Amino acid sequence: MTADVGGAAGNAGRGPPEARWRSALRGAAVAALVTAPAIAVVGCSAAYLQNAARWFAAVESSTLMVYGGPGDTTYLGCLNCLESAPESVLNPLGPYGSHHSPTSISNPSGSFGSLGSPFSACNPFATDPPIIVDDQGYSYGWLTLDPSRAADPSADAVQRWIDRLCARAG
Repeated sequence: MTADVGGAAGNAGRGPPEARWRSALRGAAVAALVTAPAIAVVGCSAAYLQNAARWFAAVESSTLMVYGGPGDTTYLGCLNCLESAPESVLNPLGPYGSHHSPTSISNPSGSFGSLGSPFSACNPFATDPPIIVDDQGYSYGWLTLDPSRAADPSADAVQRWIDRLCARAG
């Protein structure tokens, strides 16, 4: 796959960061859909294909939101908003992207970005990591380093991004 959230491949150096982010998410979903027939032949489930289609549709038309904490009641930001949007998890000046905000998965000492919190995206053993949902309430999986609970497999770009984000936290 050529899409890369960090810009190392695909759209490297082209366009603002938010355009590269959206392009990477679209690229991951499109790649999953394009390769789906070949994967299906070797045993990919219909659920995988449906989820890949949902990711693609959500990236194009829905707001993907992150919630965490006990009962997933703490809003942690928008996953596919423009980087400059106040609610974006990519906005380093906003409450959901700052390395200092208690509601940010980018805060390495906070509940949602530390290596030890049970609510952290960066704790591979977290018992209750942040969840990704769209504005219709559909769940897209968890934002976590735990591969058994990670976001939908078709969201490869999201998983690479959280892997890099959490590597900086350590």
